[in-house]
Order: sequence, then structure tokens, then C-alpha cells
Amino acid sequence: MIIFLFFLTIVLIASGLSYLTAEISLWFIPLWIVVGIVVAFLLVILSVVIAAPIAKRTKVTSKAKHYYVRQLSDFLKMVLKMRVVKVIGRENIPKGNFVIYGNHKSNTDPFILVSAIRRPMGFAAKTELYKFPILRTWLRAFGSLNIDRANGREAAREIILGIKHIEKGLSMAIFPEGGIKTRETALMEEVKPGAYRLATKPGVPVLPVVILGSRHITNNAPWKKSKLMVIILPAITKEEYKDMTTVELGEHVKELINNTILEYQKKDLD
Repeated sequence: MIIFLFFLTIVLIASGLSYLTAEISLWFIPLWIVVGIVVAFLLVILSVVIAAPIAKRTKVTSKAKHYYVRQLSDFLKMVLKMRVVKVIGRENIPKGNFVIYGNHKSNTDPFILVSAIRRPMGFAAKTELYKFPILRTWLRAFGSLNIDRANGREAAREIILGIKHIEKGLSMAIFPEGGIKTRETALMEEVKPGAYRLATKPGVPVLPVVILGSRHITNNAPWKKSKLMVIILPAITKEEYKDMTTVELGEHVKELINNTILEYQKKDLD
């Protein structure tokens, strides 16, 4: 919807101004297209600002709010030329809520997941993102957590908040490496076992997800297209992980994700 309105705005602005100035010179048409693009971007930004206080007042599980976030994610994919060529394993997404654990190679990974999974979900986000007022409002509005890696106690409190969101029916996503460690490889480098309490405490399925191609976005965007693939592995249920420690569960998920990455890298897909 946002993408449609974006291009509709460009067409209306450019065609309207071209009509008004047609008698002056047709050379103005490229300029009006540029003006249309600028206005369209400003309208998208304005919609984010206006919708923020409304989103803040709605339930964290609001479908309308999460639909809007998915539309923004799709728009960002278009702007940064991120093309998800394939999503494998949609049938593995549980019917109820769950917690996604995935490899992390780009700041755009949350948007890729939102666009690919297309289910209401919050994220564990780094505390630096909460310094920006509008972004902070939106992150809190759709259930994201403020994970301060330098303050273990505050991070633990946020995990408890995430558990409450899950108990309300919201799914969550977290990148258990604790940040982007390297872009030299798509492999998951390490595991923060505490991240798995987000799933084990409420007893919801752990959903391992692989993102391939996002490590190239920093160098490619916005001029070169980035081809992406999202692979959703079978969920690990409470019955399957109940006898595991969070360390064991974390290592198990890491092994599943890295084995999948190695399998698809052999096919030159990343």
C-alpha cells in the first residue's frame, strides 16, 4: 500500500506540474518527476511521524499497526534494492506465537524478517536505536525490547518485558549473537545463551531462521541490487528443548543455522 501511494504521489505531482507548465517547456518534466519523488518521500516520513502517537496507544498485538510496519519494511526493501528471491519453509511457521532466532549481518535484518514472515512480531533492538524519539516510540509500539549490552540487569528486565509480550500473543525475534560480529561470513559466530530465555520461560517454539545475502547490503545499497534468501527451519518445540540448558539450546540452534548456511553457500546463493 505504501509503495503504491508512493508512486501514485510521484505520478500526480509530476503530471500536475507538467500540465501547468506545458506551455513553458517540456524540459521541466524531469524536474517535476524529481519534485514528485521528494514529495513522496516526505509524505512517507510524515505518515511515520503522525502514526507514531496513535501506534503508541494501541495494543502491542494490534494487527493494523503491524500491517503498517510490514508495509514500511516492503518500502525500505524497494528503496535499498533488497530483493528476497526466495522464502523457503513457510510451512514451518507455527500457528501460534514463537520466537525467531537468526544470524545477523545487517541492520536491515529485522525488516527482512518482517517482510518475509509477515506475522506480527517485536524485536530485541540495541539500545542506541532508542536515542531517536520517533524511532523509540515505534520500537516500543510494536513490542521491541531495549537491549543494553553494557547493562546485564537492564537487559534481563527487557527480556522479562518480552516474555510478557509473548504471553499476550505476540511473536518475537532476536539475534542471539549480540550484534553484528562480522560481515565476512554469513555464519553465526557466537551465542548469548540468555537470549533463549525469551522462548524457554513462556515455553513457546524456537524458530531458527537463516538470512542469506544481507551481509552485502552495506556495500550494495542503494545503487546495486542485493539478492536475499530467507530459510525458515522447522520449529523446536517445548517438548524438544525442555531438557536442554539455554547454552545447549543456543549451540543446537547455531549448528542448525550454520549447517543450513553452508549447504546453500555451496549453491552460490550467498
